[in-house]
Amino acid sequence: MDNSFKLIIMGVITITEFISNMTLRDKVGELFLFGFNGTKYNENIEELINYGANNFILFSRNVENKNQVKKLIEDIKLRSKKIPPFIAIDQEGGMVARIRDIFVPPNMMVLGSLNNPDLTYKVGYLSGKSLRELGINMNFSPVLDVNSNPYNPIIGVRSFWNNEKVVAQNGIDYFRGLLNGGVIPVGKHFPGHGDTEVDSHKNLPIINKSKEQYEKVDIYPFKEAIKSGIPAIMTAHILLPFWDNKPATLSKKIISYLRNDLNFNGVIISDDLLMGAVSKDQDICKVVEESLLAGVNMFIIWKDIEIQKRVIDYIISEVKSGKIDEKIIDESLEKILSLKLKYENLKVKNFDVSVDELEKEISKGIAIYKGDFKVEKGKKYLMFFPTSLNFTRVQERAYLNEYITKYFEENGIEYKIKKYNIKSSPYRYKHYIEKAKEYDGVIVFTIDAVRNKYVSQLADLLVKQNKNNLVVAIQSPYDYMFMKNKNYVKSYIMTYDWNEYFSKALFDYLYNKKLLNGNSILK
Repeated sequence: MDNSFKLIIMGVITITEFISNMTLRDKVGELFLFGFNGTKYNENIEELINYGANNFILFSRNVENKNQVKKLIEDIKLRSKKIPPFIAIDQEGGMVARIRDIFVPPNMMVLGSLNNPDLTYKVGYLSGKSLRELGINMNFSPVLDVNSNPYNPIIGVRSFWNNEKVVAQNGIDYFRGLLNGGVIPVGKHFPGHGDTEVDSHKNLPIINKSKEQYEKVDIYPFKEAIKSGIPAIMTAHILLPFWDNKPATLSKKIISYLRNDLNFNGVIISDDLLMGAVSKDQDICKVVEESLLAGVNMFIIWKDIEIQKRVIDYIISEVKSGKIDEKIIDESLEKILSLKLKYENLKVKNFDVSVDELEKEISKGIAIYKGDFKVEKGKKYLMFFPTSLNFTRVQERAYLNEYITKYFEENGIEYKIKKYNIKSSPYRYKHYIEKAKEYDGVIVFTIDAVRNKYVSQLADLLVKQNKNNLVVAIQSPYDYMFMKNKNYVKSYIMTYDWNEYFSKALFDYLYNKKLLNGNSILK
């Protein structure tokens, strides 16, 4: 950090005065959050900094462990010449968390299931504190999308719930926790990605509903979060025909609504502009320009140094030619630098939170939809557990069957487990399915049947074979909806997430009859 930025912090000069002394390249470079390859400071990062870039986003490709991440960030900050950089990350929790050896929040839907403001705040706080300790100062969280469409392939359990009020309240509690933990929260994906059936990483989702419906449900959590002071918001690459013929990230109408109707004065950040929804049929330089002119302040480009440099050069040339008014750049910089000042002056609140106790409380978010399946000693159970999980672009975590089988072993309960590939036809497991009737009970663990039809087909075959059955949805709670043989399901439980704590809570319910506190999202 140079002395002139310190003068802003001290109140000696204004942000406007500081901006007036910046070069055009430094101004334009400040508008971007760039991804890069490598887990150590390297020539690529150096080249980007020398090119004017000053803000970076970390992905799993940049992460080995927390100590390595801390060193990487220290090295970036040491070489950032003038202004403290944003070091951002997608650390939502659950299926979307780049760093795994720090406190990892659960999938947000677990918190919506419990709907406990104090717990949600604590989870946000502990996540923020864990990130700040590594030098990360911006987290693309919370997800404020209302997952009103069970067929949604990209949001799902990343959302707090399918009800706008539950999403709004938990979103506010969570972002306040992040802030008090020392990290800038970014609410996403405005104006709401919850009612889609297309993955915007690949194609452009189109939402066909009325403006009245959309404002009442999808926009509501953003409106409430803005009232509560959320400092930054990320746009969604979605098309709303009732509103505009351009994706939200490129729509002046939608960005103006965010500014003027919802009175949002913070920083507006695009989702990654290399996503297929906006860049599939258009040059990235034109996409950035259109988004900038629509009113977006910062732009994520997650890879490719040649593209990143080309975009900086293009925006500089457009300003010099008069096609982009430099005032537009300056207005964005006012907001960006104001946010950086907010972080520099952020007072981190300290209070003790036991990670172990918090994890135990979170895992009680498991919900029972129907039935009362019990595990008993002296009986033998057949379990099916998914492998080769069909990760989305955002999901990076495998779920392990060992979390649950160890409790069967520790308590001397006889079982047979069959791992099944979710991309394979269930008839591959015909022999095991036929044998299911010979067991005292069958437990089938399912995952995201909306994306994997074989999952529900396998469950359908198993519940017909053995009447004493339990279906456990370990991620999306909607798997039950995709089963044809629902009437054969004796018991259905949704965990919303899966790790050692969730498996312990599930086993304690099945074997020790301990109560669960979660609410079922299915009615």
